[in-house]
Amino acid sequence: MTGQSDIQEKVALEAIEWLIELSEHTDDETLRQNWQTWLDQDPQHQLAWQKIQQVNQQLESINNPEAASVIHRSLLTNQQERRQILRSMVGIAFISSTGLALYKSDALQVLAADYHTGKGETKSLTLADNTFLEMNADTMLSVDYSSEQRRVVLMKGDVIITTAKDPRPFILDSGWAQLKPIGTRFYVRHRDTVSFLAVYDGAVNLFQEGQSTPLRVSKGEKVVWESGQLSNLLPAQAADLAWKQHMLIADKLPLNEVLNELMIYHRGWIKAEPALQDRFISGTYPLDNKDSVLKAIASTLSADLIYRTRYWVTLREQQK
Repeated sequence: MTGQSDIQEKVALEAIEWLIELSEHTDDETLRQNWQTWLDQDPQHQLAWQKIQQVNQQLESINNPEAASVIHRSLLTNQQERRQILRSMVGIAFISSTGLALYKSDALQVLAADYHTGKGETKSLTLADNTFLEMNADTMLSVDYSSEQRRVVLMKGDVIITTAKDPRPFILDSGWAQLKPIGTRFYVRHRDTVSFLAVYDGAVNLFQEGQSTPLRVSKGEKVVWESGQLSNLLPAQAADLAWKQHMLIADKLPLNEVLNELMIYHRGWIKAEPALQDRFISGTYPLDNKDSVLKAIASTLSADLIYRTRYWVTLREQQK
């Protein structure tokens, strides 16, 4: 039997997002139906939701000083900041309430990220040293500047960084490498499907765990981290930056990879039946009109689009 300690981090994060969405949109019946579909889909979803209910009860009588401080801050911030604080608050409760290993310690860092973008949301910001960040949708990062160094931790997502001149070294930590740029503009992706570094100006020294000599990635070069392996140096591709223009450029990509990209901009689920997942897609698609993109893809593949709700979409082979 599956125990609470076996709940996957991804499922726990989904449960927290559902809690926040349902609390903010109490009259959205479609959202509630979609939540019910998610709940019924997997026993792990039900376990995670049961844990959420325990958290709700515990938050009614908070005695955790850190969580109490988070609640106080939530009263003094705008809606977007409040959403992020609530994520932190629930994460604290998940970890501290029973001591179960529902989250790894770095998952709380994700929940408590200094900067966060939601599905379909991009953001640009300038840090205290004038370093410029451009965040893609569904991205989380934290910033830790001290008198000795400038450190950014990318927990999830995509960020383009243009570093400012400063005597302190700049370090970017991701789940797959530590990056030390040298007067540069570079792009880092850190996602479950694939991660990579692309350099557009200057150079970046890439360190991996246990590695004393870095890999130097220079202007116009790219390196990919996938399935635990680092690729050879490749040419940096302009298509990787298409999201800045709200576009997706696919050049003979498997359908599953294209749908994974669309999921960054879609609140819900987009799936393809196994028979379609490895079919190849090429084209340029507008990310601000996902329905038209899905219709174009379905037409190309002679597939049907099945909408269970506006959030839950499946591509299925046409019935003969």
